[in-house]
Amino acid sequence: MGQLTSRVDRMRRELRPKLDTATLTHADVGKLQPQMAECLLRALGDEGHPLRQIFVELTQMIDAHRAPAQPKEKSPDAPGDEQITMSDRQFFMPQPGNCHAQIRRFWPLQLLLHIVAGYSNRQGELAQHLAISTPRLKQALAEARGCSIETWSLSQFGEYLDQALQRLDYPDPPVCVRVEGRVLIQGSDQVRLSQQQVRFVNLLTQRCGQWVEYADFHKVGVLHPENIKNKLLMKLKKKGVVLPIDSRPGGYRLPEATS
Repeated sequence: MGQLTSRVDRMRRELRPKLDTATLTHADVGKLQPQMAECLLRALGDEGHPLRQIFVELTQMIDAHRAPAQPKEKSPDAPGDEQITMSDRQFFMPQPGNCHAQIRRFWPLQLLLHIVAGYSNRQGELAQHLAISTPRLKQALAEARGCSIETWSLSQFGEYLDQALQRLDYPDPPVCVRVEGRVLIQGSDQVRLSQQQVRFVNLLTQRCGQWVEYADFHKVGVLHPENIKNKLLMKLKKKGVVLPIDSRPGGYRLPEATS
């Protein structure tokens, strides 16, 4: 079972008994916010996760229906049907009962976005995925309130949330290397690593496809990740092994395996 799958299972095990006994409270949902935020942000950052593709399609739909800065004057002879206009608030407006299937299908993602957007500790990260500022995220969330979720009963909200959580479930992606003991294995190649290099590679493989910041390396005892990375790549190069580590200021990422 992958890390994401186990987290989703844990959240649903906490939620389901409350639903079955009609004892779910807003506080219970609040306790799940940190776990939901972690899982959703991970899904949005994983190009292979189905929810990531749905997010891209939702973004495209909203952008395609944004109100123009200067609306065109309507001709008296134009058809009477009004165009659908959207804004950032649509990210946070789940509508499982919407009569338009193309809009309705996004509701599980929109519900998760709505809940995570209300978790102040991760608002900045979510805003980056939405390509908006944190103040704009808060404003859009406020505009969305009262339009959908607030009209649901608590039990209805819980049932919808249980369904939405299932959309987060996705097996961990395969990694291009693995470490057994102090030996890095890539295909038929094997390279013995130092203890610091083992910690460095293990953290990258555990979070394959995700950016790992220097502070995360420090937590596992890798105090000088740049030096460890450089020495590791030199050692692997001598053995003819290529480890495609992506770099950015303050962090590294191990891309997912392509095969």
